[in-house]
Amino acid sequence: MIKLRENVTSSTQYVAGILSPTLPNGRGTIIEYVVMETLKDCRKEEFNFRWDLTSMKYGKINVKSSSRHKGNVNSSWQFKKTSTSYDPDNYICVGLDSEFKTIHRVWIIPGNAKIVKSHGISITDSTEGRKKALEYEVDPIPYNNVYKNMDITSFPEFCNTNVHNFEQYQSIMKDVQHGYSPSDIIDEYGDEGYNEYLMRVNESKSQKCFNLHNGSIGVFPAERSFVTYHVDVFMEINESTFPIYNYAGKYMGYIHKGSFIRPKVTPLKRSSDISVVIWATQSLTRKYGKVSVDDLKKETGVEDIEPILKRCMMRGDIIRRSNNEYEWISQFNIDFD
Repeated sequence: MIKLRENVTSSTQYVAGILSPTLPNGRGTIIEYVVMETLKDCRKEEFNFRWDLTSMKYGKINVKSSSRHKGNVNSSWQFKKTSTSYDPDNYICVGLDSEFKTIHRVWIIPGNAKIVKSHGISITDSTEGRKKALEYEVDPIPYNNVYKNMDITSFPEFCNTNVHNFEQYQSIMKDVQHGYSPSDIIDEYGDEGYNEYLMRVNESKSQKCFNLHNGSIGVFPAERSFVTYHVDVFMEINESTFPIYNYAGKYMGYIHKGSFIRPKVTPLKRSSDISVVIWATQSLTRKYGKVSVDDLKKETGVEDIEPILKRCMMRGDIIRRSNNEYEWISQFNIDFD
């Protein structure tokens, strides 16, 4: 089930052009392009296709990449596959250093070779271990040169990805989904961070939307509507519906089919939720010294509680003691309404 969910997420990011270069699917895609650029005679198949590349010389290719894993005795490269996965004409296995920054070894291994097991291909980084795969090893230098000089944002899977600010982009996107206003986001990331985010949204191939209450802008893939987060909050941006801002960037309202509509009043329930969570956090901190997210959900009945805690942290009212525990430290009660 987890595997399926990861694949769905990766497919969504692939469609949007924001596949993460730091996660396994993103790294694997980058190495596929490295192999394609190095061999010169390859065609790349669709994302999550049965095989990765089709080559005039090597036929159907599955590209496998692995960082060097430390073992009890010797390090090794583990090129994993499932017993039911497609057996190509050849596997091209790319072995990188432990930080995934440099390509050290490359092997081109026939799909029916004895070294290919049901769980994948394992090559130990020792004289004896490398000897078993020596007949399949090729010069890694051309592959590493391509890897070092590659601009991944030129590829469709990464065309909307700012490599250095990808995590920030995702973080701001989640804040928008949770109802944060542009001013809230600017408070945390600064004008430059928010402007970089807006640039990426503008360049995205996905459908744009905006928050009816505060004008914050986001994107969502066609197969998963943004409004699933807040049915009464987000609206798609199109030729007849779009947000309006004044000269200072303040959200004024939106145009809908030729009519100007002022911002809707933020739902009272959300304001009520914030007040309840703040009160419970203060109360449980005084009683126990700290409070967990699970305890707050039980105490308040509010499920979407993490964004409220994050907003409190932005204002300096609470600190996080662990991944799941918080402590109220402010001496004052803050009104969020």
